[in-house]
Amino acid sequence: MKWKNAAITVGILGMIIFYLCQKGISGQMQEIRAEVMELEQTEEDPVKWHEIVVNVEEADLTHDGVMDKIVSRIFYPSWEEGKSAKELLEGCGRCYISIYDGNGLIEDGINFNGTCIWEKAFSGVHPENGQLYLLNKDGEDYLVWNSDYSIMGHGCYNYQVFYLTGRQEEIGEIEDGHLAVTLGKAFGEEEEKIVAEDIGHFSYTNKSGQNAEFPIEHLISYTEDLNTYLKDSILLVYCNIGESRIRTFEESCSASAFEMWNFLIEDKDREKITMETLREAMERYHREKWNLE
Repeated sequence: MKWKNAAITVGILGMIIFYLCQKGISGQMQEIRAEVMELEQTEEDPVKWHEIVVNVEEADLTHDGVMDKIVSRIFYPSWEEGKSAKELLEGCGRCYISIYDGNGLIEDGINFNGTCIWEKAFSGVHPENGQLYLLNKDGEDYLVWNSDYSIMGHGCYNYQVFYLTGRQEEIGEIEDGHLAVTLGKAFGEEEEKIVAEDIGHFSYTNKSGQNAEFPIEHLISYTEDLNTYLKDSILLVYCNIGESRIRTFEESCSASAFEMWNFLIEDKDREKITMETLREAMERYHREKWNLE
């Protein structure tokens, strides 16, 4: 029996060490992407993956006076050949937004031989949901990343406004916001109450169900903060469950700060939503979902 316990312990330790090693040597996202594609093209399951560049934008995201390249690519399986960029993202496709340093860069407008200093994946899969925008503010270029997530009575909303330092994956942040909130009384007596630390920054404390709150003023303030950036931005990509948009050579697309609250806004009201009507929708949702009447 002792040797069996020892063998189990060694096995568990081996798995932990293997996991940590894998995390430590994962490398850059482009290498991970290549490895995943190679694994998915085995003899047992010969899936063929394709790559297409759907858009290129210029912006000085390193703030060094040289225009950098923002390249949007979609990777998709062979059976989705012939679909539009939007359809690919709503299917099995994955979008990579890559930023190339503008110094000594370009070959022919589509293929790039420079340094990729930042990259992020977007798709219809929940962990890769989100939006990315290009913002010009006071003559400087920035990226705006936004992610909204709600599940089982809880919501988590984040945004980040930043530029790039010129080194791989390093950013200079000028604004961020995080909002986590209980969306309904779904878990019995112990509910989580939101407490504001600062506008756009929130954390949880445990309170009884009787004292739980849906902090409408803080939700509005968060939306207003985010909207100050989005209203002057162009949308590069938007991915959510069942819905995706992407800026291409042929088409632009748009999104608004209000869309994170689509679950509480009636369809007929979405085209004309304002901060005031959003507040009314939140108040109605609060009354109905929290049984205040």
